[in-house]
Amino acid sequence: MQKKQGFTLIELLVVIGIIGLLATLGVVAFGSAQQRARDAKRVADVRAITSAFGAAYNESSTYVLCKDNSGACGLAAAAGDDISKTRICAVCGSGSPITSFINLNTVKDPSTPNSACDKDITNVNGTCNYSFATAPTLSTYTVNFWTEGAVSGLAAGAHTANANGIVN
Repeated sequence: MQKKQGFTLIELLVVIGIIGLLATLGVVAFGSAQQRARDAKRVADVRAITSAFGAAYNESSTYVLCKDNSGACGLAAAAGDDISKTRICAVCGSGSPITSFINLNTVKDPSTPNSACDKDITNVNGTCNYSFATAPTLSTYTVNFWTEGAVSGLAAGAHTANANGIVN
């Protein structure tokens, strides 16, 4: 009698089922790891912003925060302005921005939202780009940002930071 070699249909289905289960678990774990990574980047970005503003203020308390005007220093920054469209300048309205502290046009939320956080961040539903809650100066400002989950002792949701660091 000749013995057939190979796998039965049941054995193949069991193996395919196990592989499918492992793939599903891997995708779920990868998705939550991405969310935690985005939140960690948000916290790091906000800490970098507060450090850079502090360093700029300590170097020259006359530096100001201005809107970007095609790579030059535009009008004074205002509440609700997107931080990535703000520059540290010697004077608003003319001259080139000072980028030795931080290049603000590269500091954007990692999920690439379409709008800045609203001035009243409690009304924001979902992620948003970092923005100023009030008219900013290098010594007095409030930065709005959002986290998708709990990170660094912060709960998911709306948060602010100022010259003293992350507030909530």
